[in-house]
Formats: sequence, structure tokens, C-alpha cells
Amino acid sequence: MIYQELKTAGFRLTRVAAAVSILHAGFGDGYDATKVLGLELRKWSIRIDVIPDFGCLVDGNTRADYLWQFFIDSKTAGDKPFWIKDPKDDLFYLASFTGDALSYEILRSKVYSTGLELEQRRVVDQDTPVGVIPS
Repeated sequence: MIYQELKTAGFRLTRVAAAVSILHAGFGDGYDATKVLGLELRKWSIRIDVIPDFGCLVDGNTRADYLWQFFIDSKTAGDKPFWIKDPKDDLFYLASFTGDALSYEILRSKVYSTGLELEQRRVVDQDTPVGVIPS
């Protein structure tokens, strides 16, 4: 399957975070067992780092309109993941938007202030992360 790339020109990833899934089992009296269930998962916040709707266009749209359409396309395709380049290690990760519902007004307020949340996704047909997006 081919996955699209979220073009981040004019955007800024303001938060790069990681989470590891760990199963904890408490046996009482201070005894505990843990099991790592999953590898590190990345999370990002993406925001527009310039004056709203000013300057460079992405695919002929303002940055907010581009991100809105990208969100709609991803969600209507069954929450299909997309590639994003992580500024921490310069690798491409499959990701998706964390929420399933978004109004244009909320998108604009989040993308210009706190950022829109993304999280890493894993799929069976594609390794991630990669140094170059497969064609």
C-alpha cells in the first residue's frame, strides 16, 4: 500500500514525545512483574509557525486549508496513516491524527497555538521508521 506524506513546509513540530507500552502486574507485598508490550511510540504536535494564511502555499492552498483537507482525506480513507518526518532523528514515521472529529475553527485555533496532535502508527505491510519513503 502507498501512504501519502504530510508536507511540513511552513509547519513546526513543537513536541516530540515517546511512550512505551508496559504491562504491570502487582503481586502484593512489594512484588511486581513488568513486561514491555510495545516498542517506543512517537507523538507529535504540529503547528503553523508564521502569521496565519501568510506566505508559502502547500499544494496551492493555505497551510490551514492544506492541513484541513489532509485530515479529511486521511479520516475518510479509514484513518489511513501517512508519513511524517521526525525532526529528532530525520526518519519518516507512519502517523495519524489522534482525534476523529475536528471543526475547521478548532483546527485553526489549535494549529496556530498549541498544535494538532499526531501519533505514530504501525501497519503490517510497511516497516516504520524509514530513512526514505518507499515508492
